[in-house]
Amino acid sequence: MGRATIILDNLIASGKAKPMLVVMPNGNAGQIVSQGYAFGPTPPRQSVTAPAPPPVQAAQGRGPGPAAAPGGAPAPRPPQVYEGSYPHSLVKEIVPFIEKNYRVIANRDNRAIAGLSMGGGHTTSATNNNPGVFGYIGVFSSGPRTADPQFESQLAALSKSGVKLYWIGAGTTDTARVGAANLHAMVQKLGMNTSYKEIPGAHYWFIWRDFLGDFGSKLFR
Repeated sequence: MGRATIILDNLIASGKAKPMLVVMPNGNAGQIVSQGYAFGPTPPRQSVTAPAPPPVQAAQGRGPGPAAAPGGAPAPRPPQVYEGSYPHSLVKEIVPFIEKNYRVIANRDNRAIAGLSMGGGHTTSATNNNPGVFGYIGVFSSGPRTADPQFESQLAALSKSGVKLYWIGAGTTDTARVGAANLHAMVQKLGMNTSYKEIPGAHYWFIWRDFLGDFGSKLFR
């Protein structure tokens, strides 16, 4: 739906973007499609609860799956901490794997990261917790609605790490518009090179395709 390959190929062919390697892992392990729906035998449509990452399991003193609560329902667990989360895996496992197996320039100024909606949250978490890893950051339709001291402190550290561009965008009727505008104000206040784009539209693919084209044309300049 994002048409990322078409958008980026056209940008490169027209000289508006530099050739780049794009990695798109799935950060939504609980989604039915990521469980194999529409690939081979069709599994039953059901809600899937992804297991907690190993560090969380160890802290809770249990094995791979959630312990069953009385009545057979999965036991609730606290919000996932950063350590062992998807953004943590993105930086500590996926980036090193790509840089070991593909011909890329492995430094901050030649790494970019972007995400939309929940992926925007993954992007801010990955960059806030790993200053100096990414030189270009794109947050599409995401951002904190209220100021959080820890988030602000991490963002301040990130601002000192040499970020070349912190790109933010949202739609005029986007459910994430307030959060995106807040994030831009925070980044701008810290003096980072940033831009904020707002175009007519809601929380859907039409605006995100536009954002990818804009962000992609500004990378590695």
